[in-house]
Amino acid sequence: MTNAIKNVEWAGLQFAVGPNTFQPRASSLKLIDFVQGLPAWQQARRPRLLVDMCCGCGALGIALFLSQLDAFKRLLLLDASQDAVNSARINLTRYNLPGQSIRWFAGDPIDVQEEVFVVCNPPFMRFADVESDTQNWEQACLTSGNDGLEAPSLCLQSCVGLDGAFIMKSRVDQLKPLAGGLHQLIQSTTNSDVAFSYWGLNQGHQNSEAT
Repeated sequence: MTNAIKNVEWAGLQFAVGPNTFQPRASSLKLIDFVQGLPAWQQARRPRLLVDMCCGCGALGIALFLSQLDAFKRLLLLDASQDAVNSARINLTRYNLPGQSIRWFAGDPIDVQEEVFVVCNPPFMRFADVESDTQNWEQACLTSGNDGLEAPSLCLQSCVGLDGAFIMKSRVDQLKPLAGGLHQLIQSTTNSDVAFSYWGLNQGHQNSEAT
């Protein structure tokens, strides 16, 4: 496996990316911008546990953790791919961060006893949006059914019963289908056909539309 690992620069940091592991993209940097641009009232009550759901090599969670060392105290990296989990562990060690990288499947509950701040860049593309020659492992990192809603919905389901916040990247047209039941959409911003959204977990906030 060691020979197959490559180093990739993202968010000004170097990340180890092993085989069959999704390489972080420039478009996902806007998730960090979105978090850093949250209003002061949302910043003030930020949980100490940062969770990167569908983490890949862990780049998003690690970059966000390092950019706000005064906010977060522990990092939990979750992904369904064992290859991704292995890469994330290497990167946790590289930056000597307090936390774990664990294999986890969307829809499975997260077993924590404290408030969480979840960032999530799930597979949200439709099968029809991906080139036919895309490798199977990469297709699994990008797509989630015919409408792209399965993984985002399951990721929100994993947070049922938790307190805190959930930040997600998705398509704009997925926001309304996702905003139901316990899924409380507080704030969102759009860029072309991509949306970055803030969801309250058991906080009783009112839904708000994309802006």
